[in-house]
Amino acid sequence: MYEKQRNGKGEHYSIGGMKFLKYKIVNTEPLKIVDIGESKDGETSSVSYIPGSTFKGAVINKLVIKYKNDTARFETLKKQLLSENTM
Repeated sequence: MYEKQRNGKGEHYSIGGMKFLKYKIVNTEPLKIVDIGESKDGETSSVSYIPGSTFKGAVINKLVIKYKNDTARFETLKKQLLSENTM
């Protein structure tokens, strides 16, 4: 299972040394996230989960808005989020 830890910045979790955040998400409307691997001939299939890439995209979108006047800071954060070390 995972290990719950607290520090001055709040709670975080880890499994085997890898840190992660735990969120509870409530949809305010239905979601349809396309499964490209299963979609064919103009028809689309959806997945039954929210992929990590979807969350990364949402976070990057918020950062674009927040740091619209500080492109250097945005680029630094974007590189960190899109690195192979961030899942």
